[in-house]
Amino acid sequence: MTNLRNIAIIGIGPRGGYAVERFITELAENNSLSNIHIFLYEATGNFGNGPVYILNQNTSNWINITERVLVLNKREVIQTNTLQIESFPSYHEWIQKDFNVISVDEADTYPPRAQIGAYLSQRFQSLIEPLQQLGIVSLYKELVEEIQWMPNKKIKIITKANNQTECDEVLLTIGHQPTELSKQILEWEKFVKNKENLKLFKSPYPVTSYLHHKNLNHKSSIGIRGFGLAMIDVVRAIAEKFGTFTIIDNATKLCVYKSNENLKDIFVPFSLDGMPPVPKPLNAKIDGRFTPSEASILTFEEQIGNRKIQKSAKNYSFLLTSFAKIAATIYTNLPNTIDTKQLLKSDIEKLIIEWLEDQNVEHFLITSKKLPVAQRMKNFIDMATGKKEISLDYCIG
Repeated sequence: MTNLRNIAIIGIGPRGGYAVERFITELAENNSLSNIHIFLYEATGNFGNGPVYILNQNTSNWINITERVLVLNKREVIQTNTLQIESFPSYHEWIQKDFNVISVDEADTYPPRAQIGAYLSQRFQSLIEPLQQLGIVSLYKELVEEIQWMPNKKIKIITKANNQTECDEVLLTIGHQPTELSKQILEWEKFVKNKENLKLFKSPYPVTSYLHHKNLNHKSSIGIRGFGLAMIDVVRAIAEKFGTFTIIDNATKLCVYKSNENLKDIFVPFSLDGMPPVPKPLNAKIDGRFTPSEASILTFEEQIGNRKIQKSAKNYSFLLTSFAKIAATIYTNLPNTIDTKQLLKSDIEKLIIEWLEDQNVEHFLITSKKLPVAQRMKNFIDMATGKKEISLDYCIG
């Protein structure tokens, strides 16, 4: 009889949940799921899905990965002499979609983050409940604040509530961490203090914190620092508060927005470069045009993995050179690009490297930053939907 071995995993979001699943599977396959106890810490209590994929968040928060490529494989049955954990379906089985039979022309879908959270939570619970019944796993809705190495070679875990546990091994699977407020935010915070007509929200999430705020109405002016993915969630949430989006073209997902309110210049998004986010290809057919060949991937792997090249490298340029060959090959093979007849492939490779090092480069193959933002957005949407010739920068992205 061996001594009980204590293992701790801190942070049981998607990564922590998957780590638990793989660990239990490996132990079971090697008949080693005995004399072991696993302590699982998740400060939010959202075991398996974490704070990003909480179940009660607004449906306007979407994941930025299309369901088509969201491959979360089935968990097979886990079985030992004393334990049987039933299988759990893949994500595609869970949503009852078979992308092998769905047309490549069908527009991709981006599910709400709460839906992904439901899948992850259910999958985690189906694994953990049998283990809890056997006393193998303990769950702690506590914030771990300190980890100490002990003279007896154990590791002490100390939570905010000052609960302490000694373990033999600890795995950290922590996700997004808080950061210090920038000088700009601190100045804004000071400026809005005691001003009833102004309100500063230092985080875009949860969106409910400002959706129901007394200051938010159809006459509001809302500055949004950042012109990226979180901005999309913020704009969608507030827009849906005052109106509705209606799809008028199922093929391209083109929609119109209608509101009974007189909305004008309600959003003022801004960022360091002022450039808007760029949409992904509309569907599998268009997306597939940008897929590198197996031969290209193998060549890339051989080049960046070459120890002689690595040792002689003075900077990251060998990585850009290797990537540029793939991107140039894909671009020159696209069915709908800006005319490149006057350029050699080597010229395109050189331009790719230049653009990756400085995205202010101006060239007829690259979407100019001098274009008005609305025009840039329209151009990229037309590229994503196959209506406009592809620019080199869109291909690289």
